[in-house]
Amino acid sequence: MKNICLAALVIVSMASCEDVEIGNSKDVNPDAIFMQYDINGEEGGEGHFMARFRFAGAKGTTLVLNDSSHFSFDGKQIVVDTTSGSLGAYYGLPITAGDAVHTADFTDSRGKLYSNKIQFKPFSLLNNLQEPIGGADLNLSFKGLSDGDKIMLAISDTSSLENFRDIDTTITVKNNRIIIPQKQLQNLSPGPITIDVSKEEKTSLQNKTPEGGELTTSYRLQRKDATLKKTQKAN
Repeated sequence: MKNICLAALVIVSMASCEDVEIGNSKDVNPDAIFMQYDINGEEGGEGHFMARFRFAGAKGTTLVLNDSSHFSFDGKQIVVDTTSGSLGAYYGLPITAGDAVHTADFTDSRGKLYSNKIQFKPFSLLNNLQEPIGGADLNLSFKGLSDGDKIMLAISDTSSLENFRDIDTTITVKNNRIIIPQKQLQNLSPGPITIDVSKEEKTSLQNKTPEGGELTTSYRLQRKDATLKKTQKAN
């Protein structure tokens, strides 16, 4: 699972056209270092935390921390890794989703500490989806989400591998619930369907350098199988 999470982070990095060149923190102004933290995980598996330090912004050159600068997680100093060329220089480790509060500490070359508290909270789908759906609006209920959270929902039928129909949208959560209208479900072909739910959240780090800092948290539920029953389309 660690490799899966790391691969997902590689894809994100490549898609965003970030600079993955590697430099040294001793060669740049500490105030010009951008703190980039990422957490990626999947339901039932181990997550992965990654810290990258970039020169001059969120897409700048990744830096190896040296000249007394370093990064620690929960009090343990983390060693730089450059084995995945598409990620540049990064500081990574496994992380388990739960209620635990972690401490991420970046110390720059002048000894200035930037300490941030980090949580990796999971969420889950409460519906068992054993009965066919589609006779009414589909109410999906969750545990662990908050009002205003935005989740990405993809529902695909399997009627044709070459020309399948799907629903691909972002929905705002209210009372730990989202609703997919029956009319929208009727655009899918009756029969087996798959439901994918994920959430990505970007937040500014509370303690960051003058250049800035951001935490991106991504969490995906395991794919759910369901059956869409045939209903008469409304006019």
